[in-house]
Amino acid sequence: MAETRFGRIRNPPLPLLRRLASLGLAKDPAVAAGHLELLLRQSSWHSWHDVQTRNFLVAEAALFTARHRPGHGCSSVWLRRIKHLEWLDPLSRIRLDIALAESHQEFAQALASCDSGLSLISANVNGPLCIEMESEWVDWKKQIEERATHEISEVLQHC
Repeated sequence: MAETRFGRIRNPPLPLLRRLASLGLAKDPAVAAGHLELLLRQSSWHSWHDVQTRNFLVAEAALFTARHRPGHGCSSVWLRRIKHLEWLDPLSRIRLDIALAESHQEFAQALASCDSGLSLISANVNGPLCIEMESEWVDWKKQIEERATHEISEVLQHC
């Protein structure tokens, strides 16, 4: 079992970890999409493919599309392809909940889930990974707050 910034993966192969790291470090959604597409393509034909890894990658696709392509319905398609949602670790499920809530502009729910994720991280992850993960989650929470504020101001302008 490997702990990644995305969650836990059982016996992950090194190429998967490298590609996940590239996905996580990509600031440009187009670059991140390329890494995710390659991961999904590789998962279907590499010998390291297993149901749990594929399940995890499909969840990542649902999360990615919810965050970076809201309103297109793609995240719902990917969500239906997750064969075993219960196999995802708690932090991965929370990440998915946040992204889906955010894509539906349910910002209060996204922020509440974000707080749950931060609590889970501080209670269960130690060392430098904890500091890095907490920082990423705090940044994500700020982005959600900014989007919520922006959406509210747009609604008020149209009234």
